[in-house]
Amino acid sequence: MELLSAMVFGACAGALMYLSGVGGGVVVVPILVGLFGMSLPVAVGTASAFSFVYKIGAGLSHQRAGNVAWPLLRTFLKAALGVCLLCSVLVVWVMGQSGVLATVVNGSLKLAIFVAGVLALVSLHSQNLSRVLQRLGLAPLACATGALVGATGTGGGILVSPALMATSGESAQRVVGTSLVIGLALSACTGVVFGMSGSIDTTHLGAMLLGALVSMPIAKFGFKRLSAQDIRRLTSAAIVVALALMMASVWRSAFS
Repeated sequence: MELLSAMVFGACAGALMYLSGVGGGVVVVPILVGLFGMSLPVAVGTASAFSFVYKIGAGLSHQRAGNVAWPLLRTFLKAALGVCLLCSVLVVWVMGQSGVLATVVNGSLKLAIFVAGVLALVSLHSQNLSRVLQRLGLAPLACATGALVGATGTGGGILVSPALMATSGESAQRVVGTSLVIGLALSACTGVVFGMSGSIDTTHLGAMLLGALVSMPIAKFGFKRLSAQDIRRLTSAAIVVALALMMASVWRSAFS
C-alpha cells in the first residue's frame, strides 16, 4: 500500500515539476519526511535522485520544443555547481556525526526547507520577490540556489525560475524549460553526494519514478491547456500541503 502511495505521489510530483519547474524539492522533501517518515538526509537524497531522473525526460521534451536558453543556463551553472557540491558534502559529513551539532543542523535544514516553501509561495503570487532578485543579479542568485539545493534538495525551482524571469527577459516557457535543466544538473550533484553516503531509499524512488513516467503525457497535455493562473494555483496548493505535512511530522517528533 505504501509503494502504491509512493507511485501516486510520484505521478503528482512529476506532473507538477513539468508544469511549473517547481516541486522537485520543496514539495517532495517535506512529503517524504511528513508522509513517508523518512529521515531528512534520506528524503533529500531520494528527492534529488527523483528530480534528476525525471528532469532528464522533462528537460529533453522542453529542449525539443525550443524552451531551453543554453547561454543563460551555462552562465547560471558556472556559479551554482561548485557551491552545490560543497554544501552537499558538508551537510552529509555533519549529519553523519552524532551529538548536538547534527541535531542543530537537522533542525536548521528543516527550517530552511520551510522558508524555501514560503518563498516559493511568495514568488508565485507577488512581483516583489522578482524585483528583489533583479537587484541582486544572476551570479549571487546562482550561488544561493546552489547552496540551497546542495544542503536541502530544495530551491531548484523556487529561486531559479523567478531569478531567470527577473534577470533574463526570456519568455515564461523558456524560463520553465531552462530552470528544469538547471535543476537537473544541481539535483544530479546533490543526489550523487547523498547517494554515496547511502541516503537514498531506492524502493520508494523506483515507485515514484514509475508514477512520474505514467503521468508525463498528462503533464504535456496540461502544459498546453492550463493557464498560468491555473498552474500557480495547483503549485501553491501542493506546497501548502507538503509544508503542513512536514511541520506536523516535526511537531509529533518534538512532543512524542
